[in-house]
Amino acid sequence: MFRSGLVGFTLHGSLSNYCYQFCEALFPFEDWWLVPAEVAFDQTVWAAVWNSIYFTVLGFLRLESPANIFSELTATFWPTLTAGWKLWPFAHLITYGVILVEQRFLWVDHVELIWVAILSRSSVGNFKFLLQSICRCWLC
Repeated sequence: MFRSGLVGFTLHGSLSNYCYQFCEALFPFEDWWLVPAEVAFDQTVWAAVWNSIYFTVLGFLRLESPANIFSELTATFWPTLTAGWKLWPFAHLITYGVILVEQRFLWVDHVELIWVAILSRSSVGNFKFLLQSICRCWLC
């Protein structure tokens, strides 16, 4: 958990912020149809890039060999990408359609708290644990 937090703290915020700026430059909000284009870019290109960075850096922090890192990346790439499609496209309709560029990372962090609670619930299978996770996240 420490390594995952370290990767998120050191890389996710800054890289996501650059991605949001890049998306805004690539798809300037001038018409409603650009929002789905930004969401599609975010959920394909950016999600693939971030997931690859995350699993690669995490593997290096665990002192794994490049072959093991690549093996884990290939095994988890598609399931991780498609799992995110259950929540993130809907959240990013708000991200790119309503939230100002300067506030997007803050909004996404709030949605991530809910996402982590959902993932925790699905791995534990306990609704009480889900509620406790959400309460702890919102109170932190």
